[in-house]
Amino acid sequence: MVSSDLDRPMNTALEPKPAEGYDPSTKRRLRLSTLASSVLFALALSLFAYFGFQKFWLGDDGFINIRIVQNLLEGNGFVYNSFERVEAGTSPLWLGCIALGGLFGFSLEWTAAVLGWLMSIAGLAFASFACLELHHRRASPQGFEFPLGLLIYASVPVAWDYATSGLENGLALAWMGGTFWASARALRGEGFPWTAAILTGLGPLVRPDLALMSVAFFLPLLVERTHRARLGIAAVAGVLPGLFQIFRMGYFAAIVPNTAIAKSASEANWNQGFHFFHNLFGTYWLYLPVALALPLIWSTAKSKPRRLLVLGVFFASLLHMTYVIRVGGGFMHGRLLLAPFAALLLPVMMVPIRLGLRFGTFASVICVLWAGFCISNLRHPVENQHGIGDERGWYMRRAGVERAVDLAEHARDPFVESVYPHLADVRGRIASGESEGPMVRIVLGRHRSVDAREDLPAWMAMDSYAIGMVGVAVGTNVHVIDRAGLADPVAARFQLPGRGRPGHEKHMPDEWVIARFAREPRTANERVARQALECGELAEFLRAIEEPMSWSRFWQNFANAYRFTKLRFSSVPIQARDQLCSAQEDAG
Repeated sequence: MVSSDLDRPMNTALEPKPAEGYDPSTKRRLRLSTLASSVLFALALSLFAYFGFQKFWLGDDGFINIRIVQNLLEGNGFVYNSFERVEAGTSPLWLGCIALGGLFGFSLEWTAAVLGWLMSIAGLAFASFACLELHHRRASPQGFEFPLGLLIYASVPVAWDYATSGLENGLALAWMGGTFWASARALRGEGFPWTAAILTGLGPLVRPDLALMSVAFFLPLLVERTHRARLGIAAVAGVLPGLFQIFRMGYFAAIVPNTAIAKSASEANWNQGFHFFHNLFGTYWLYLPVALALPLIWSTAKSKPRRLLVLGVFFASLLHMTYVIRVGGGFMHGRLLLAPFAALLLPVMMVPIRLGLRFGTFASVICVLWAGFCISNLRHPVENQHGIGDERGWYMRRAGVERAVDLAEHARDPFVESVYPHLADVRGRIASGESEGPMVRIVLGRHRSVDAREDLPAWMAMDSYAIGMVGVAVGTNVHVIDRAGLADPVAARFQLPGRGRPGHEKHMPDEWVIARFAREPRTANERVARQALECGELAEFLRAIEEPMSWSRFWQNFANAYRFTKLRFSSVPIQARDQLCSAQEDAG
């Protein structure tokens, strides 16, 4: 029986494979080569670990994940608000990781921060080990392995920021590094690559746009396999993302997360995207180290399957960057480009350096000089540029601290401070018996409130622009209204009014909030908005996500998921009513 290389114990990661017949002096130089490679690897990885540790934090988007996990652990479902089934999280697998920490009794905020940090470190380490697997060369006493790509990534300050943050960047790095390593090892074995196949399929569960990287890891596994083995690999890789997609369509009545709908991820915004790209690459002078590293990719692997893996990862990273640029990037400096940037460096995380005046030696020396300058001097400016900001710096300045992870450390943030007076007021009304039902008030901004419907599970509707921190502060029994649409099913489906700050281009006016949640609309616009909510596809969609879940409802949602995902209408109530109601009349 032929055993798979995946079943053998892993070789020491940085241990070279000496050729037979070396004399004692040569063996001594080989040991020195191994020591040099190990020390350089450890220094580069420690550099990233140290600065990432110094930057521990959670931002508002990280707290959105925390609130979803709170609802999940409390039995309310995989939701942001218990009243409606809306997929406000981008990474199902990351939410599962945070929930696992909560099941063991750990703080959700610290679970997210520590896991993100550890996963980032592990991802870079496994990517480095994968390069050693791909080189598959006999050790040379005239050289060593240099952590070129690892040093480049570890020297970028924004990469330190998103080693934590509460977002899925650390998980993405761990998935890419681990899958790259498992794929490289699978290409040396003759058995079935179980680990590589399973990991390959997890990409869309880390982030939907990582499906491109999944394809790059998947195709080399099929080379030189029988048809039966290829079908088995495809089945193993596809089972988990396939099952979750069925769940998404039946549970949320959509084929993509609500965040993608709110951000109009299918719309092109090239000009803003190029600003976003240069905002990262220009700020840290990344054009120089990347230009030096790219020529070394071509010599990474010699055999056909390994070359397919390396080139697949390279082109998938370019396509991923192109997609991010096309949709306009994001408002957080560097965040959405960190995953494809790391993927671009995967094949050169470790490169063989042979002593002498060679290109690899030259590139490594220049990158070391660049890294020192980048670490000590290059930072993103405080002010927003083209709507792109230093997310971590902004929240730390608002909190008045250097590091802020849990909500108590963010207590001085004006977003958090603003909600407590409203909570105290409404809780006082409930305690005094003034409330006749669970929903007693809609708070619109800081100064205005109206009586709300009484037939909803939450006892209050709170309007806020920082829906993460505020959502955790007020608790899961408060329905938090998200006017930008990331967690709101109605605002997400507004037609895009025009291009602006990425992720903040849609806005839900008061008329829609009152029409949906108030006991009685008061103005003509509010009454028109309520008519739109009760008309056509929008009314059908709201029933799909608000009615109790059953097998019948699940399969109806599954059948209608594509149609509900494509649903769009004007944010102007009278125009929306005409669009939705006329479509209903035409269908009738």
